[in-house]
Amino acid sequence: MSNENKTHVSDEIKPYEPDQIDSYSGFEDWLYPDNDKRRNRANQLMNQCADMLNNIANLKIETDKKLDHVSKSITDVYKTVNKVPDMEKISLSNSLWVVVIPKVAVTSIFITTSALAYKMGERMAVTYLLRSGRIGEAALTKLVGLPRWLKFGTGAASGVAGALVAVGIEVALDAIIGADTRSKLNNAIKDLAKPRIEFKYVELLSEYMSKGLESTMMEVERVKLKAKKHSYSPEKLETELKEAVELSIELYKELNSIPTVRDALNDLNKKDNLLNAWRDEDQKDPTVLTRIVEEIEVKYKNPNQL
Repeated sequence: MSNENKTHVSDEIKPYEPDQIDSYSGFEDWLYPDNDKRRNRANQLMNQCADMLNNIANLKIETDKKLDHVSKSITDVYKTVNKVPDMEKISLSNSLWVVVIPKVAVTSIFITTSALAYKMGERMAVTYLLRSGRIGEAALTKLVGLPRWLKFGTGAASGVAGALVAVGIEVALDAIIGADTRSKLNNAIKDLAKPRIEFKYVELLSEYMSKGLESTMMEVERVKLKAKKHSYSPEKLETELKEAVELSIELYKELNSIPTVRDALNDLNKKDNLLNAWRDEDQKDPTVLTRIVEEIEVKYKNPNQL
């Protein structure tokens, strides 16, 4: 019987599968010419996340200073009536961020303390501790859904003192799930899409809180001047202070809308437009972006969901 028509396993043509040699030789990039764009976009998203985290950490420090200023100003006002204000300890994030502030201002400054404000404070505190090198990325990964493969250099290790710097995508590539470089880069971009929007949202909320305290600081200073000028009684002073702080918060909220997740996405889109960014794999499908926005909105409205 002739063997001419028999098919041998060795004769079968299998689909091409890239190997490590191809990855290093650049052959896979030849097969997928958009890989350079994917690399650039992944690095861009990673660096933007690092920049936002640094700004959030700075805003945490700034907010602490403003709260201290408010406390000192109120204490100085009480000196005009030879009294010391009662103080109260307020937790903005479990034991991660605790402030002590005059009791007369607590109910007004933190009148908006809710699941949203608490989660914002938690993320500000964790980001600050991460940049300080006191905790690792795992704590932030739990809160924001940060990709486990994403790592940051801190302090001297980052080469930039006091700043977080994302490691390059080439360094992180081995830790990303995927059969080849193209799929790894694609997954990296998709992994970063949601946390990037959430970081921007937290950044906007942090700025909102910090700026809101400025109006409170001005109102406290105004009461301080009036108390000296009109020789307020202790009772009159306390009433004026509480009302001034409450009105400052109400006026600020009336003139400045609380940032939304959609605001965060719009800000990022403007940035991408300025950079002429390649967005084929993280911004192309509006239904995916809408789903991400809705998921983040639910997350910050639900006090039981991190």
